[in-house]
Amino acid sequence: RPIKPDLGPLLATGQVIAEETSKLLENQGQIVVITAESDSHKAQLEAFENALKKQGNATPRAVEKITPEPMRQGSAMGGISFELFLKLLAKYPDAAAVVSLIGPPELKDEDIAKLPQKMPKIIVFSSFGTGVKKLLEQKVISLAIVSRMVPPPPHSAGAPQGGPPLAPKEASKDPLRARFDSMYQIVTP
Repeated sequence: RPIKPDLGPLLATGQVIAEETSKLLENQGQIVVITAESDSHKAQLEAFENALKKQGNATPRAVEKITPEPMRQGSAMGGISFELFLKLLAKYPDAAAVVSLIGPPELKDEDIAKLPQKMPKIIVFSSFGTGVKKLLEQKVISLAIVSRMVPPPPHSAGAPQGGPPLAPKEASKDPLRARFDSMYQIVTP
């Protein structure tokens, strides 16, 4: 009998990304979600959409399902090519936020200069946090969800790799949020 994958971490990240995106948008605005064609991404997207419905008036405008080629297959960063990222920004100029469940856009310094003046808030989920620090520093990304490579000791603040320490959190009564807090961290500029 095949072993079922543990979707708990993906359900947790989907839920928390929706909650944090909604907070960032003050519970209003249209959101474009970038995801991949896979069962695990489908579960994460469903968790995101279900949690978003509970948050307020922020609503999904579109879901862009990306195939592995534009996702930079084999790239160390994963994520989205600059060309595809720019195309999606142009396709949805009125989006309040773009949420990437497949990692950050791959942007070189010269690419950042080519981004539109009016940008939506960019929220990314990046398991390994690769490529996120520079984009946060340059304020291309508004919020990133990255893995806690080493769980922080009890009663201390964890620190994103190369970033400021996180504020200590109270234990969550929500089991998905508690699971999220044990495995991932939220990083902002």
